[in-house]
Amino acid sequence: MLAHYYLGRIYAAARQLDKAERAYLDALKLGPQSELILTDLAVTYELQGRTDKAVELYQRILVLNPQSVPVRRRLAGIYAGQKKFDEALSQFQALEQTAGDPREARIKMGLIYFEKGDLDRAATEFNLVLAAEPTSWVVRYYLGSVYAERRETSRALEEFGKIPPDSEYYVDARIRRAYILQKDDLRNAVREIRAALGVKPDDPELMGYLASLYREQKDLKNAIELLERMVARFPDNDRYHFTLGAAYDEANQKDRTLEQMRRAVELNPKNAAALNYLGYTYAEMGVRLDEAEKLIRRALEIEPDDGFYVDSLGWVYYQRGDYRRAVEHLERAVELAGDDPTVAEHLGDAYNRAGHAADALRIYRDALARAKETVQIGRLKNKIHVLEGSVRAEGAPL
Repeated sequence: MLAHYYLGRIYAAARQLDKAERAYLDALKLGPQSELILTDLAVTYELQGRTDKAVELYQRILVLNPQSVPVRRRLAGIYAGQKKFDEALSQFQALEQTAGDPREARIKMGLIYFEKGDLDRAATEFNLVLAAEPTSWVVRYYLGSVYAERRETSRALEEFGKIPPDSEYYVDARIRRAYILQKDDLRNAVREIRAALGVKPDDPELMGYLASLYREQKDLKNAIELLERMVARFPDNDRYHFTLGAAYDEANQKDRTLEQMRRAVELNPKNAAALNYLGYTYAEMGVRLDEAEKLIRRALEIEPDDGFYVDSLGWVYYQRGDYRRAVEHLERAVELAGDDPTVAEHLGDAYNRAGHAADALRIYRDALARAKETVQIGRLKNKIHVLEGSVRAEGAPL
């Protein structure tokens, strides 16, 4: 029996799993009740991807030895991987009673409850673990995530805030705090990401997130400085050039915007966002309209149903004075882009130029109802005021 068993171990170590299986089966004929052979054969089935066979053997072992902690762990792991959460919980609950230290079982149970959406039970399990081990930072992170999911923001911020800088979960905890704070407290959200960068100073994702927060704060000076650092450090990353170009655009630095967008397209000719941005910028400026059309059509070849790209194409036709075709594309853009007020305003402009004042007035009013930017609100109000006068003069209903 042992000869067959150890031969199976040798084959398993060499990843010759079919031979290992045959050797274990030969050993099992001589020792059908051997927990050792049954376990190694079950593990072999797992490695072969034959989980049903592995489960069958693990269940057989537990009939022979209900106290087998390793087997329950493996069986629970299979069930959890298969999203059979109730079966996995049953195994972890048994482990909680049989294992010398129940914390591992409670952590796994907490994660399963979290996955099932049973957040109260998840919080209970994590709190039980933390009561015994307050410095288990991974569990502290899990608990903060539960509170965040329950929208208990103060408690989530508190738990994430307890994780110290020397923990591997510190950076993720700071990111989670920033996400929570971003809605109402941008200044402190920035502080959180700056703290994370203190631990991982050259992390491009953190740098990008901080730049986005600066842009949201309208702090374009710091945003641009940070994005310029990113581009200098990662000069071949087209996404970073694109983001820097967009920030330059927000700062009304058109030449630099165009330079960065061109570079993004050079680095990645399939960057649809950069192709569209470059083409739309030309259209907005009323220059190089043929090139603008080619760029936007390239973007549409990649993402044909993007409403903003269709809007850009419509705006090229508008700038050429081809208002019929502009209306055709902009109507489709509104269908695709949904509630975007700028796309709607473009359609209103095209209707107005095409001689459909009543349609333009209707679209402008719809755009005004959804506009949030002060400048756009003022512009739309002015357009509506002017059109109301002309429509009234024509005797059409307002």
